Amino acid sequence: MSEHLWTRAALPALAMGLSLISCGGQPPAEAQRSLAVAASTAPPTKPGAIVIAPQFLDAGDFIDGLARVRTGEALTGKWGWIDKHGTFVIPARFDEAYAFEEGLAPVRVGDNWGYIDKTGAFVIAAQFSDAWKFSEGLAPVRVGDRETGRWGYIDRQGAFVVNPQFAETGNF
Repeated sequence: MSEHLWTRAALPALAMGLSLISCGGQPPAEAQRSLAVAASTAPPTKPGAIVIAPQFLDAGDFIDGLARVRTGEALTGKWGWIDKHGTFVIPARFDEAYAFEEGLAPVRVGDNWGYIDKTGAFVIAAQFSDAWKFSEGLAPVRVGDRETGRWGYIDRQGAFVVNPQFAETGNF
């Protein structure tokens, strides 16, 4: 296989994290106990080279140059975003977080969800009991608890376009 081809390392099911290595070698020992996110526009100088050292509990894919990563302990870890060099661009301060879509990412602080931009600033305050990603300019959000709460759709300013009225919903 070409050393320019990338594959995800096969890690045990309980491994917490993700390591991206190039073809041609086995995952390094460090990748077995923790994960790193490795990304580069060019392949590493040798197959299997770690680009970002294993240090995160969990990690997502790079989207527009940023990857969400979880730091700290398993039950109390926080989410933030790093660049392709492993430098935090948005500090790990969110209890839960999902990838950026249409320039915004849903994040949870305490019991409430809101949306941040790529600087980490809240664009839509954390006020919803659940929130999903934006798609076609709208995002589904829930107001109320899981049993009796209702889902509606907000625009990028946080205004309801479709008032909460659905027991279940999805993205456009």
